[in-house]
Amino acid sequence: IAFAFMLTAQGALAQSRFAPQIGYLTDGGGAFIIGVNGEFFLKDKISIQPAFNYYLLNDKVPGYSYSYWSLDADGHYYFTEGSTTVYGLAGFSYAHAGIEYAGGSFSDNEFGLNLGLGANFLADTKLIPFVELKYNSPFESLIITAGLRFGK
Repeated sequence: IAFAFMLTAQGALAQSRFAPQIGYLTDGGGAFIIGVNGEFFLKDKISIQPAFNYYLLNDKVPGYSYSYWSLDADGHYYFTEGSTTVYGLAGFSYAHAGIEYAGGSFSDNEFGLNLGLGANFLADTKLIPFVELKYNSPFESLIITAGLRFGK
C-alpha cells in the first residue's frame, strides 16, 4: 500500500503547479487577499489545490489588531482542454478570525465548504494566469482570486 501511495504521489508531483495569488473577499466590509496555492494532478482532469490566504480588512477600527486567514483544500475537475481551461471546484476551508484590543482578544475558527469555478489562460505554457470565483461558507462570502501558476 505504501508503495502504491508513493507511486501516486510521484505522479502527482510530476504534474504540479505553484502560484502566488491576490483576491478580494466581497462581504463583511470587504478584504484584500494575498495568498499562495499549489495544484497537484491526480489524473488528467482531476487535481487537488491546497491554499493559504491572508485577509487584509478594509474596515479597521483604530487600536484593534486583526488577523484573518484561511487554509483551503479544493478539488478541481477540468471541463475543457487546450489553451484556456475551465474547471469546477469544491472543497473544504478552515478559517480563522482574530481581534486583539487593549482589554483583551477574541478569536473564532470555523470549518466550511468552498464551491466555485475557475479558468486557466495559456494553459499549455509554464506560466499560467488564472482566475477563480468561489463561495466560502466560513466567511459567508464570494471570493475572487487571480494569480500566476508556475509549472506544468
